[in-house]
Amino acid sequence: MKTGTHHTPEALAKMMGNKNAEGCVRSPETIAKMRAAQSAPEARARLRAAATGKHQSDEARAKNRAAHTGKHPSAETRAKMRAGHTGKHPSEETIAKLRAAHTGKHPSAEARAKMREAQSNRSAETCAKMSAAKLGPNHPNWMGGISRDPYGWEFNDELKEEVRRRDGYKCQLCGVPQAECRTRLPIHHIDYDKKNSDPVNLTALCGSCNSKVNANREHWTAFFRAKMLQQAISSLKQNTTQPFLWREPPGVPANLARRPGWACDTPLTLQRAPAVREVPYVSSPSCSV
Repeated sequence: MKTGTHHTPEALAKMMGNKNAEGCVRSPETIAKMRAAQSAPEARARLRAAATGKHQSDEARAKNRAAHTGKHPSAETRAKMRAGHTGKHPSEETIAKLRAAHTGKHPSAEARAKMREAQSNRSAETCAKMSAAKLGPNHPNWMGGISRDPYGWEFNDELKEEVRRRDGYKCQLCGVPQAECRTRLPIHHIDYDKKNSDPVNLTALCGSCNSKVNANREHWTAFFRAKMLQQAISSLKQNTTQPFLWREPPGVPANLARRPGWACDTPLTLQRAPAVREVPYVSSPSCSV
């Protein structure tokens, strides 16, 4: 065929009919040959040279956009694409070429405006989907959830704020309010186990007191456990609404009064809906109410 000639519409129809005929399936050998021919350096160079400097017309772009609007690859197709790219990284040569191709180039003001408009018009649903798609193991930089070590994954900003609200935004040792601190109140783990993020094991302290309780840990563990117990009893007596509801296990006097000298080894049930957890308290004279 001479350069510049084209197939007639009848010939093109016949060729497409043969390719799309029902039951016409290319063999694995044919597919492998086609893939090898298309991925050969010479073929890629010819395609690159043919496309260099050429741009689609507005009409062609509109047709492509209309053809793809509302269409999404199936779960099977996405799985194949993911498997095909897993473990593959561009070579140093490719990275160097990409860097050279983009060095010194900046998007025009019109292009930046279009990008800004496209990003600002995303719906809340789209943003949620994009966030979920890159969350946890789906993120390319995922390393097994070690970003919050040595703390537990559930020790997040929402839980910390819940503890501060429960404690009245005051340090539970010196009483200074959060408004008088330069930062938000740190959250202290009563048993010093950073993986134990049960709210009954957390208390709000100011920065100074949070440093202070790092020494003499046994004393401070007993102190804050007793304080949590007293807060639970006081909440029940006053019938106030608190994040934690205190409930005595069977066999404890109904008047809730603990006699002097009673040890606090008896586990109390601090109920935080919907879960109910048994929280043991160590013996300490300060545990008496």
